[in-house]
Amino acid sequence: YPFSLKEKNQSSDNIIDIFSKDLDKYLLTKYENISVEKDIIDGGYPEINKIDSQKGKYLWFSSYIRTYIESDAKELANIRNMDKFINMYKHCMFRSGSIFNKNDIQIQVGLDGKTFDSYFSVLEHTYQIQKLQPYFNNQLKRLAKTPKIFSIDTGVLCHLLQINTEDEFNKSPLKGEILETFIFSELLKANSYAQSRANLYYYRTTDKKEIDFILEYSNKIIALEIKASKTVKKDDFKHIYKLKEEINKEFNKGIVLYMGDTFLQIDENMYAVPVGF
Repeated sequence: YPFSLKEKNQSSDNIIDIFSKDLDKYLLTKYENISVEKDIIDGGYPEINKIDSQKGKYLWFSSYIRTYIESDAKELANIRNMDKFINMYKHCMFRSGSIFNKNDIQIQVGLDGKTFDSYFSVLEHTYQIQKLQPYFNNQLKRLAKTPKIFSIDTGVLCHLLQINTEDEFNKSPLKGEILETFIFSELLKANSYAQSRANLYYYRTTDKKEIDFILEYSNKIIALEIKASKTVKKDDFKHIYKLKEEINKEFNKGIVLYMGDTFLQIDENMYAVPVGF
């Protein structure tokens, strides 16, 4: 995987482990001088941190994607139509943070099911795209069954979306999906070396009540919502409260990750946590 934000900042902290413990010691801590937008646009590849100019970063990402497609992808699969593979790659990346509608992508790209599956497997094995399965619990009825898909690196995603500055990111209609992708990537990387590993899911009912991420530890559930705003309110936890009612004792805490700078407690076991924490 590319580096996580903690690794880039040379921190040994692990958010999967931290979230599983008591968060009260962090309350009212301010995280002010953190430019999360820049980290999102740059992504996690260490080479990018050594490049200062926007043009230099653009050239690096262009070269990375070209090398990936011409080298890694070709070696893993007998790709007969490179144009269609590239088109599918972009379609999947642009849908990062969305429900995986395989048939729709197939039709738009013009691939049969077998070829699509082969190409998608390449994207997974080369850490470009990953599926996130929906949460399932025998106590809960009417839950979605289709996975979501996510880009592994927001730097590559922003490059493909032509988002190069913090202003462009903040004005993008896809800001929420990009932020959700960033958090997914951070959770995925942290989980790979966490002491208390968690199963990662998203939660969605058939009537479209959704929680962005569920962390399922061995004996507890933590719910995470992502908000692209700099403020947070109790209503942002409404779907988490509903989940708490339904799973009762398994529920440990709810967290809303937001673009503000202060670690807050909203209610018992309900926390607002800065994305840059």
